[in-house]
Amino acid sequence: MRFKSLDWLENCKSYILVNLLTTLGALPFAIGVGAAIILRSVLLLLFACILGGCCFGPVLSGMIDCILRKFRHCQDDWWASYRRAWKQNWKSSLIPGILLCLFWGFLGFMGLQMYWTTGTIPFITILLILISAILAVILFSVYWVQMVLFQQSSIITLRNCLIFGASHFPSCLISALMQIAWGVLLFCGAPWSIQLIPILGFCLILYWSMKILYPHLNQDFRIEELIAERFPEQMIP
Repeated sequence: MRFKSLDWLENCKSYILVNLLTTLGALPFAIGVGAAIILRSVLLLLFACILGGCCFGPVLSGMIDCILRKFRHCQDDWWASYRRAWKQNWKSSLIPGILLCLFWGFLGFMGLQMYWTTGTIPFITILLILISAILAVILFSVYWVQMVLFQQSSIITLRNCLIFGASHFPSCLISALMQIAWGVLLFCGAPWSIQLIPILGFCLILYWSMKILYPHLNQDFRIEELIAERFPEQMIP
């Protein structure tokens, strides 16, 4: 496994274009959850998370596939690779996408409703939310990588997530905290930060957080070894 010092800059155009597609896929979720929070409607929130997950799951899997390909220094055209990955993974990404949106949608909904109702959120509640967010980010991060790369049952994938998270918890914790901090920064910086989301909102943080996990993922799941055996054209000497 090799990382170039300037691999982000070399592939910046591909990352930005994929990020734009991911942003478009996230719009139904963002708009629906925003409306549910304003109207304080749990039913609308549930509908927004299900519909949003169906839209966001496939584009997120496409972005993760793009990042992993660039980590392997795959020289394929990004658009051809993205369409191929989307075609292969869109069905399997629907349920994970819905679960991902349900988790973050209800977490944000409950947190904001609690704050608007009481004016404050108890420290223990904040701590529990943070712990649950960290565990969810770790679980979903490892899950999506396996879903994109392998065809296996959800039980095996979840078991691998638990084993990987326990085996490499320090790296997983750093990666999760980076993603959570980035999300909080974008939220607190609104509305000015909204302008950044279509350009770098998803790809930048996923790139750096995945870069922390990738050496361990490659070692445990033999990613590059298996790819080199099946698709040698995707690897460089």
